[in-house]
Amino acid sequence: MGYENNHYREQLFDVKEQNLNEKLTTCHKVKNMADMPGWREVIAPRLEQMIKGLSGGKVGNTWTAGSMHVASSQDEVSFLAGGASALIDFYNEVANHISSIERLEDSLKALVDEREGRDTTPMTDGEYA
Repeated sequence: MGYENNHYREQLFDVKEQNLNEKLTTCHKVKNMADMPGWREVIAPRLEQMIKGLSGGKVGNTWTAGSMHVASSQDEVSFLAGGASALIDFYNEVANHISSIERLEDSLKALVDEREGRDTTPMTDGEYA
């Protein structure tokens, strides 16, 4: 019975570790992409410009109404709002991946420490000491 429980726990540790490693790999790839000059100099500014163009915002010292606010029909407003929402979600998803790296690394370290500590910490109190 004890072997089965330990084997099951080891499998859980393996799955958790694999999931964390996969998430970290994805986050690092996103960060590497965002650090490239093409992203910083072309794509990110263009995304910001597109979002402002749809939903409005401050451009320089001037506030502008976006296309959503001057659309002629409700269907057009809904279409533009969906586009703005998708662009905002994408932009935020990139930022969330980058900001998650430290937390995921800490979680992975804690998982490895827990696994190693569980295997090497001797019992020092109780009836089995």
